[in-house]
Parts: sequence; C-alpha cells; structure tokens
Amino acid sequence: MPDDDRRSGAELRSRRELLGLNIAESATILGVDERIIRRWEQGRSIPEGVLRDLAGLERTQDELVVELEDLARQTGRIETYRGDDVVPGRANLPARWHRVAAATAVRNLAVDGVEACIVYGDDQD
Repeated sequence: MPDDDRRSGAELRSRRELLGLNIAESATILGVDERIIRRWEQGRSIPEGVLRDLAGLERTQDELVVELEDLARQTGRIETYRGDDVVPGRANLPARWHRVAAATAVRNLAVDGVEACIVYGDDQD
C-alpha cells in the first residue's frame, strides 16, 4: 500500500501526544499491546477502527475544552488534576489528558481576551 493511502505513524503519534496520552495509556484505551502502538507509529498500517477511536477521543476532549471554557468564564479558573491517575468520570483517561484540555481552554480564552488560570483541585486558596 502506498504511503499516501494510509495514515502515517507520525500522524498517529502527533494526535496521541496532542491528546496528552503516552503509549501505555493509548494502548489501554485502544485495547492493544503497547508494541502495537509502537509498530503503528513506526509505519505499520493503522486499522480504520483505531482512527475512529482516536477521533472519538478527540471529540470527547473538545467537549471537555468547551465545558472548561464555560466554567472559566464564570469563575476565572479551571481546576485540574495533579497526578496521572484516571480522571473521575472519564474511564481510562489520565489526568494528563485533562491538563491538556485545561491548557487548551485557557489558550482559547486568551485569544478571546478572557483571563483564566489553571489550578490543582486539591490546592487551598
């Protein structure tokens, strides 16, 4: 199969990293072995189902970004998670994924001239 007929490993890795996921987390979410993720990122053919699952994760993160933006417009802050445990209510999604969404929301708000800050939910004011 010619390279331009399939998604590249570079695209998969870039999209995975943009979501804030490491290889182990991606493997867990996608239900595959870490070695499979590495092979895909090195150029092996990526199944369409994986790309659909990845697109679903991106939509979920986009929805979270909007939710966080709305909250920050009201409060001026976004709470996120300090460690890398799973985010409550978001099965298999690590806190890093949430922090990426929080940073994206703050960046989007700044473009609109809205100031907001990101804080850890367990910090005291």
